[in-house]
Amino acid sequence: MIRIDVRTINCWNFIFNPINNYSDYELSLHSGANLVSFWALPSNVSVPNILSSLDNNVTGIITEGGAATQTNGNWIGSIADISSLKGYWVIIESSGTLSINNATISEPSQVYG
Repeated sequence: MIRIDVRTINCWNFIFNPINNYSDYELSLHSGANLVSFWALPSNVSVPNILSSLDNNVTGIITEGGAATQTNGNWIGSIADISSLKGYWVIIESSGTLSINNATISEPSQVYG
């Protein structure tokens, strides 16, 4: 029997498939700035790939020591890749859903501080 966990925690919806060790999850975002972190990421961690589900609704992303903005579908700034070790302010024009697919779960013993 294959068991797939489907859980909802506040604004997080996620599915974990233990057979493949990957996870799909969604973040419900409100208009304006949203503080998010990523406990699981796909192999392509580029800003355009991670934020692709928000399309042109996302206008920028900020983290400690870096920022990027989207203009006419192009990302400009000092953030090229997303890390599971950082937090990010994701700025969107109207409420939306950030979907992360085929993500590998980060090291469970990682201590954040």
